[in-house]
Amino acid sequence: MEEKRKVIAFVMGSMIVGGVEKALINLLRNFDYDNFDVDLWVKKDSLEIKKHVDSRVQVKCWPTHNTKDLLMSQLRKGHIFQCLRDLSYRIVIHCSKTWEIESLFSAKLSPKIISEYECVVAYQYGVPELVATANRIEGKKHILFVHGNYNMPNILMKLMEKEYSQYDRIFCVSEAANDQFSQKWPKLAQKTQVMKNLIDTKEIVQLSTAHIPHFKRGNTILSVGRLAKEKGQTMVPQTTRILLDAGYNVYWYLVGDGPLREEIGAEIQKYNVAEHVILLGTQTNPYPYIKNCDIYVQTSLSEGWCLTVQEAKILHKPIVTTPLPVMHEQIVSGENGLIAEAVTPEALAESIQQLLDHPELREKFVENLSHEVCDNSGELQKLYDFIEG
Repeated sequence: MEEKRKVIAFVMGSMIVGGVEKALINLLRNFDYDNFDVDLWVKKDSLEIKKHVDSRVQVKCWPTHNTKDLLMSQLRKGHIFQCLRDLSYRIVIHCSKTWEIESLFSAKLSPKIISEYECVVAYQYGVPELVATANRIEGKKHILFVHGNYNMPNILMKLMEKEYSQYDRIFCVSEAANDQFSQKWPKLAQKTQVMKNLIDTKEIVQLSTAHIPHFKRGNTILSVGRLAKEKGQTMVPQTTRILLDAGYNVYWYLVGDGPLREEIGAEIQKYNVAEHVILLGTQTNPYPYIKNCDIYVQTSLSEGWCLTVQEAKILHKPIVTTPLPVMHEQIVSGENGLIAEAVTPEALAESIQQLLDHPELREKFVENLSHEVCDNSGELQKLYDFIEG
């Protein structure tokens, strides 16, 4: 008799195809479908993710529920304790002043998903609704992925510690993410393990050959990422103005969209750099832009593992980054890129100037990156070992 295949469930929130989502897509593309079946649970408004994930993955929706009907059903069945507990959850939701706590308790109210999953994987620890939903899906083991450092109020940290403690293994995508998580929740440190994001080197190189409109002539700088606070692109217009005032005729392209687009647009007007800072919006294939720029700059204020820096390394681009802990895992400053002295426009401009003034330094970085091996496909074995162990 053929042995029954093990089924793994991945749980994700709204799929906007950002860094975390791309990491999950890469993981699922490289998964062992000879030995496992895979379900991907997403929110109902994220079903278009089906066109991005491997066709062998079954995409399912988180269950929706009416809490009033749920309470009435519990009363009819005589489940008084559950009814009182869930009523208290409704009161918390009604009185909550933050979306995080509201979404957390809404998820805790949802009915459990009865299943025979070998393992349930919550792929983004900073989304309370996702973490609680994954906890309500039955599985022999539960895994949590940590992709970055999220700031939480104390009350939410205490609530989330209870949720995180229900997980059997916590995979952090970098040493820096592991350290940050363990410092915040020291009681959970013994459950953590580093597992870096997978990256498809061959696909990136192949996609980078696609045709795009030519960049404007001059020194072209590129940054890729969602236009959000943690990505730091609001520093770009001021940094550009510093470079222009110093006599450097630069053009800085931003690939990505997000909630700070208007704010960045206002900063562009404030520093009078509309001809030199160009917002390209979301690009389904950012790799030709990376390949054709002169310098790639990562302005992030927070990162767990910077996928776009890794992609720029694969395409052998001179890189400037902010001095985040994880950047020291990805960049050896002065050897394969430059890490700025501070998270400021002035510090970024200083590092960019250094590359503009010294083409031989750029050539050194390109040469060193051409010999660097960026394949980390072996990381997936860590996940298999825990599931099978």
